Formats: sequence, structure tokens, C-alpha cells
Amino acid sequence: MKISFECPDKINGLLTMTVEAADYQDAVEKTLKNYRKKAQVPGFRPGMV
Repeated sequence: MKISFECPDKINGLLTMTVEAADYQDAVEKTLKNYRKKAQVPGFRPGMV
């Protein structure tokens, strides 16, 4: 994650955040794996979806 703050004058400020896939990819994969284990779809055994 890249964060930068610029202050063009005394009143205003510009905050820029860049979020990359590597920052959240592990959490997404973990959540999807958990959903796969608990999903119940007709025609499939539980946990085999």
C-alpha cells in the first residue's frame, strides 16, 4: 500500500492511497476457501463445490 500526503497550501491537503492486489489477496482467498467448504449446491456433496 502506498500512501502520500501533499499540502498545496495551508488549508487544503491531498491524501492519495494506492491499494494493490497483494495487500488484500490473502484475505480474499481465505474467505473464498471458507465459503467453498460451507456451500451447499444441489448435485454436489457439501464441501465439494
